[in-house]
Amino acid sequence: MSYLFINALKNIRSQKKSYLFFSAQILIAFVLMLVFESIASSVSKSLSHTENNPASHTYYFEMRRDDSALSLEERKELQEKTDKYINRTDEIYTEEDLTDDFSYFAVTEDYGFTYEDYQWIKNRFGDEITVSLSACFSRMGVIIDPELDMNRTDGVFPGFKYIRVFFVTDGYFTNNYLNEEIKNFSSEKTAFLPDRYEEMEDTVFTNDVQLSEFLGWLKNKGYKTENILNIKNEYSDRMFFQNCMWYPIYQDTTVPLKDSLILPFDLMEDFNDYFKDKDTMIPSLQTLLTVSFAGDVNPNIIKEISDRLAETHSNKQPLKALYYTPYEIFESYAKGQIQIAGLLNFIASASMIITGVGFIGLIMVIFNNRKKKLAVALVTGATYKELYIETVIEIEAVILSGALLGELFGKIILSIVSGKIDFIPISEDTLTAIFLPVIYASMGILISLTALYKLYKMEPNEILKKE
Repeated sequence: MSYLFINALKNIRSQKKSYLFFSAQILIAFVLMLVFESIASSVSKSLSHTENNPASHTYYFEMRRDDSALSLEERKELQEKTDKYINRTDEIYTEEDLTDDFSYFAVTEDYGFTYEDYQWIKNRFGDEITVSLSACFSRMGVIIDPELDMNRTDGVFPGFKYIRVFFVTDGYFTNNYLNEEIKNFSSEKTAFLPDRYEEMEDTVFTNDVQLSEFLGWLKNKGYKTENILNIKNEYSDRMFFQNCMWYPIYQDTTVPLKDSLILPFDLMEDFNDYFKDKDTMIPSLQTLLTVSFAGDVNPNIIKEISDRLAETHSNKQPLKALYYTPYEIFESYAKGQIQIAGLLNFIASASMIITGVGFIGLIMVIFNNRKKKLAVALVTGATYKELYIETVIEIEAVILSGALLGELFGKIILSIVSGKIDFIPISEDTLTAIFLPVIYASMGILISLTALYKLYKMEPNEILKKE
């Protein structure tokens, strides 16, 4: 039996250029199919996971400038101010700069929501909805990482990281980060602290305040502390701290749960006063206003809230209130990605079929050129079965070498892609990885049967006479 393998390898070597070219085609088609099918499968899984997360169907509100209410001259003026600001975002501002007309528009204009917005919605609609207001100090100083991982990239510099301080109303654990066990967060007087906070007590919380000092302040206020990972749910390990109208910036508008600190909204005023007394700079504040429905969505309620927000916040310039759910945003993005991946996967499948048809033609040419050698083998005692097995080995070796190398390169490319696309977990599609080699092997068998048909039609003596 071993001589059949030796003969097959000799045949491959004699046609190495043709076989190498075909094997390369198989490799490329396999890589494309594995990568694109894995991306489409990963996006579909993420979409299904997001759809099943009740918090993904919460309505987020966002204030935007309403340019439609402005005259052409006013639009031009605002655009000039915006361009002037954008061109100077990397500069250090002086006191004189901050008195410029553009600085009021670009720097101090606040589109954030207020506690009055929250109270009006809650009082107006009562049990029909769950409303949540959250405020986040997105960069509340740095905490030294106890592990001192000098390869970290999520902090100011390696070994350090920002934490985010959230002040939330009770509805936050229904609307924004689902946890059904937390019903009355404000009255329970609990603070959820960053993971491993016990190891960080001697590190800097803000410019001049040690974390241990801040924990003492919380204790004096009657608050108990828990590790924030105790509230982790099955849907996500990240929290929104600002609106996300474009899903690919998910990483920029969310923060890791483990690096966050959650406090009741009622504590925010005392928190501000505490740090004001410490002469510590309070960083910028991001606010989120969200609404969810226990039953069917009532679009009239959403519209009324939107109109009310636009009216109350348009005291300095015309604003409009946009609203959306994270699922709507992700669905719109994900469907586009799935369609693109599906189209590319179709192209890869078509290339595989074309490659297979081309290989059948190549085998026919090779067998025509090898007629005399095959006829001599049959006359000298070789059987049709032996020649067929030798042909199968030859063809399968070429096909599977391209397929296996394609799977290897496909895994490498997927690992690179997953590093670039950090808002969706990209993983290898197991079914594709298993069945593609099987499909390619089956294609080899089909091509071998075509060759076998040519063998059975051969008349060795007639061929030798002609040759």
